[in-house]
Amino acid sequence: MKVNQISAELSSDILAASDLVHDQSISESERGKKLNALKSSILEKIDAENDATSFAGRTYLEQIQKVITNEEWAKLPPPTTVKNELLAMRSLVAVLTSFEDDRSPMMEAIQRLLTEALLKHLNSLSDAEVLSLSKQWGAAEIQFQKEKASAEAERQSSLMTAGIGIGTAGLSLLAKAVVTKVSNDKFKQAAPSEKEKTDLTGAMGEQSKAEFNLNTVSKEMSEIDDELAKTRKDISKLQEGITKNEFTGPERVSKQTELNEKNLALNDLQKRRDDLTPSYERLKTDYEIAAKVTERERAKVDGKNAEASKSVQEFRALLDMSDSSMSVIQNIGKVISVYLFDSKASDEKIESEKFGYLVSFFASALQNTQKSQGQAGDGLATIRSSCDATIQGADSSITYAIKA
Repeated sequence: MKVNQISAELSSDILAASDLVHDQSISESERGKKLNALKSSILEKIDAENDATSFAGRTYLEQIQKVITNEEWAKLPPPTTVKNELLAMRSLVAVLTSFEDDRSPMMEAIQRLLTEALLKHLNSLSDAEVLSLSKQWGAAEIQFQKEKASAEAERQSSLMTAGIGIGTAGLSLLAKAVVTKVSNDKFKQAAPSEKEKTDLTGAMGEQSKAEFNLNTVSKEMSEIDDELAKTRKDISKLQEGITKNEFTGPERVSKQTELNEKNLALNDLQKRRDDLTPSYERLKTDYEIAAKVTERERAKVDGKNAEASKSVQEFRALLDMSDSSMSVIQNIGKVISVYLFDSKASDEKIESEKFGYLVSFFASALQNTQKSQGQAGDGLATIRSSCDATIQGADSSITYAIKA
């Protein structure tokens, strides 16, 4: 399983679009031109890369594609959020790729070790069969000694198998405890602190307050601008009527008086407009500073959240690999038990029986040797199955991490 990263070119284009959407220093027409220029490039790259990325990457690209296709630019996250999202996905893919690269060599080494041990065991069994034929005329008085030795070897094999099972269970519990403790510590270290959360909340509050004050003054200035435009229009209409002598007698005097009043009102509105300009500029500066502080604090919290999420996925993958590894170790113990004790027990039993009846000896020798060889083959099959299960378990853990 190979998971590709979102390309640097596509990441750069998405980030550039986010910068344009949230850049308040450019005009709407200029922003529209630049966004239209980026739109086709981003959509083409998403179509080319979507199928090769991780599940999280495809979901993220589909969301971006929908926003850009519908030109719902306001839904595009701010640049800092985009950077953190891309960084989180890149970090996750890097971790999964590392698991993928490290797993196969380890499994191959285990399989090679077990295969060599079983081949030695099979050679030992073959030697035992030849030995049983060569010693068929041994002394009958050692028959009972061989039976006793066989029973002792079987007892040791049973004790070793039981001990391996108990030891493996203890190791599994210890491994899980260690993994849980380390992962919990990493999660606490990675998660945002209460101070950072409080700082972000406070910064957002200051930004909202600054935005409200700025909007209030902006609205007042807009209303004055509307009144200025209306007053200028009225003045222009009156001046045009007076110039063209459309009014006569008292009406002309009345219109002249109205014109004078409109001019006074215009001067008053202009003065009010000029007086508001410094306040507007100051509030605009306050809002921009508050927005930058909020963006900085949000970047801290988002980065910590991404790191904490990564530690959770690593924890789940390590637990799955720990379970699979304990299963492999337990089966290794079974093969070693067969190699060290069961083979010896079979040899001793053959030695004890051959002195009783030659015919029975030959039949028993063949039967017990074939039985041991079958056990060795079953052990090899069990180990291979466990290794395959470990690989599948690792694949499932990595796939689960990607989907999460």
